[in-house]
Amino acid sequence: PFHADWEEIVAEGASFCVARLGGLDGLSLGGVFVCVWLEMRSGVASWLDLIALPQEEDRRRLEEDCLFVGPRERVGRRSLVVDECGVGVFDGKTSRDVVGHVTSGGYCLSRGKGVGVGLCLASVAVECAKMDTPLLLVRNRDSIQYRWAGFKMKP
Repeated sequence: PFHADWEEIVAEGASFCVARLGGLDGLSLGGVFVCVWLEMRSGVASWLDLIALPQEEDRRRLEEDCLFVGPRERVGRRSLVVDECGVGVFDGKTSRDVVGHVTSGGYCLSRGKGVGVGLCLASVAVECAKMDTPLLLVRNRDSIQYRWAGFKMKP
């Protein structure tokens, strides 16, 4: 995550720290990142994928259709940028709140699904963990497709 564009994660230059062993008791959670273990419902997490907060509409659609893979970014003409090779690419802007980045990920043969490890804002992780089904969205920077990921905070 240290190679990531931190302006997307930390608004207005707020300071941050990464919580390690010892927990979050007594900490102000603003700007504190925690390590999260991600289990993808579909797809595979990879380095520097965005971790985003789902909107109410996303959760509603998932409740209605258990096969709902995840929302997609709305792409307009201004979202597509032509690179130096003349190929149109997605500009990477997001309509969802970015709350972290994946630091490593891949396909786990023993679990039969994509997994990953990332850093997520502690305030968001704590609130999402209180829900019946704690889920976040993960999106590759070059994609418009978000994918659901269950998560657990790691010490």
